[in-house]
Amino acid sequence: MREWISDGDNGLLCDPRDASALARSIVRALRDSDLRAQAAARNRMLIGNRADYLSVMCEAQALYEEVVRSKLKREPAALAANGRVCSPLRMVTL
Repeated sequence: MREWISDGDNGLLCDPRDASALARSIVRALRDSDLRAQAAARNRMLIGNRADYLSVMCEAQALYEEVVRSKLKREPAALAANGRVCSPLRMVTL
């Protein structure tokens, strides 16, 4: 996930179409144990903060609900009366 990686901090970024750059990044990662340790620690923290399933799903649901509300305000007939929205806990009917 590109937006989670800070080059040289918690990972290495390079153009995947550039074989030389990719090779340099792989060699650097293999040789630099400090970078690997730092990246592992920072990534554990990052995942703990950003990848909590319930939290992420609730944020996604809130976004979808806002999109639906916005759509209904503009086009009230846009959604069938029995439309469904996924909840991380259960299916709910609008």
